[in-house]
Amino acid sequence: MKAFRKFLFVVLLLSANLIRAELSHVSDTLMRPDRDQLGVQLIQLRDSMDATLKTIEKNSGKNAQIVNQQLDKNFKDLKASRVEVDKAIDRVAVTDEEEWNVDIQNDLVNILNDKRNEYRRILENIKQVFIARNFRS
Repeated sequence: MKAFRKFLFVVLLLSANLIRAELSHVSDTLMRPDRDQLGVQLIQLRDSMDATLKTIEKNSGKNAQIVNQQLDKNFKDLKASRVEVDKAIDRVAVTDEEEWNVDIQNDLVNILNDKRNEYRRILENIKQVFIARNFRS
């Protein structure tokens, strides 16, 4: 009976190690977006940025000076990020299938992630400005 328990314990331990190894292997091999998916994601980000820029333009100049200053700063930051996203979109469009490689893909994925994070930060800043503006009203 003791031998059976030891054997069962060893089997369970090995199974747990195999499962853990398999799960850790999955995170190392995350699928990266292909060229078309990357282009679509960059275009969607650019379109979202455009919509936010239009919202800022629409609300600019109608507020207190400090609110307008904060909105102008956010507008400039977002405009600069949008230019970089446009460059990344152009790079996807210009790079043909033969030139496409992992380095280009990784570079564009990093740009996409960085610009998404910047966009989220800017959106949060804009949200705070609008909340403060409405609170003062």
